[in-house]
Amino acid sequence: MISSPTPEKVTEIMNFIVEDELWPKRRPKAIELLRNFHQQGAEIILVSAAFEPAVAIFGEKIAPGDISGIGTSIFIEDGKLSLADELTVREKKMDLLRSKLGSHNLDYALGDTIADLPMLEASRNPIAVAPDHQLRAHALERGWKILE
Repeated sequence: MISSPTPEKVTEIMNFIVEDELWPKRRPKAIELLRNFHQQGAEIILVSAAFEPAVAIFGEKIAPGDISGIGTSIFIEDGKLSLADELTVREKKMDLLRSKLGSHNLDYALGDTIADLPMLEASRNPIAVAPDHQLRAHALERGWKILE
């Protein structure tokens, strides 16, 4: 889809995706909560199925320079753009997050779809953010906080 991809071209496209698609659809209450956690000194890690460069750019909009991101990897190989073998979803999200956390616990997790369930279940304080129907049912059943 991208002829002659370069890191600069990929960054330009990811900036466009964040500015025109992802940021306009952000959940203001969730962003405010993340910024509050950040101001209190918490380490914030965004984990998403979105392409990793877009996750990083989104994190920069929340707290410049201080949020790390985990997403679906993309590569430029032999002049072609390639994607990771699998999207960063469900258990893959949790595996990558565990590798980043090391021995630290997951104090808070925010998720909006059922694909976030493994991450939310691993958290001491799961928060469902404008959850889809399935996640809402799980959150209500378990007494989790729901942020609309």
